[in-house]
Amino acid sequence: MPTLNQLAQTLQETAYLHRLCLSLYTEPTLASHHGGTSRHGSVRLTQQEQWLNTRDHMAEQWQRIETIAAELSWRGQTQDGDPARYIATRLTWAEHHYPYMHDLQETAQEVHNYFQTLARENDSVTEHLCPMCGKAQLHYRERDQQFYCTECDGTWTASQLQALRHYRIVSAGQWITIKEATAQYGIPQQTIYTWIRRHKLERNTQGQINTAQFEQLC
Repeated sequence: MPTLNQLAQTLQETAYLHRLCLSLYTEPTLASHHGGTSRHGSVRLTQQEQWLNTRDHMAEQWQRIETIAAELSWRGQTQDGDPARYIATRLTWAEHHYPYMHDLQETAQEVHNYFQTLARENDSVTEHLCPMCGKAQLHYRERDQQFYCTECDGTWTASQLQALRHYRIVSAGQWITIKEATAQYGIPQQTIYTWIRRHKLERNTQGQINTAQFEQLC
């Protein structure tokens, strides 16, 4: 069960994600194509229909937050600003007086996850593995031009990522495996083998490549 501070953080993030998704899913300005049917007979949705469906789902999820915010209003006081942020300010009171605190926690997390997933659908997956955890491929967010890892939640600009990769390569010593080089820089192994065949890149008896030479080629 999350602490009040963790729950407040989730609500603050949800407020941001909601605004972000509203900006991402603005009404299409281009004329929609006819939906038609697929070769399997299923009906294709037009761009306008997809937008309407997404906006309806977003509204349904946000209504859950607005309902809780209304329930936490003290003596009908007017809610100031974003309802998710308002809930975050009422958590201490809710912990002692709100009879559905468990439902509040579950709803907050579910709505947060929904908008987080929706926002990430607009991001692209790169060929680079995370330089910190090495467990997942980095995603790229066009809206703020940042790379992020879905496993460790690390976030970097392009210049920060380049500096971190350089540090990881240098820290590995004089030699690094081809797999590690590919993971850190996203350069296909086929390209690295081509450099080796053309004697641009030295390889030791263990099959590792020279980090200094690799850095220059990158």
